[in-house]
Amino acid sequence: MKSIMKRLKYYGVGFGFGIIFVIFFFQNRGCSWLPSNRVKNTILDRV
Repeated sequence: MKSIMKRLKYYGVGFGFGIIFVIFFFQNRGCSWLPSNRVKNTILDRV
């Protein structure tokens, strides 16, 4: 049981650092790779 808790703690710490990393480095970027956003960008570029 201690081994499982230890693994969960390591996972949680890594997950927390990953979330902070993503928020810090990708804060000003949007998800423009989704199909609906691509259509909107294409329409706005043509107008």
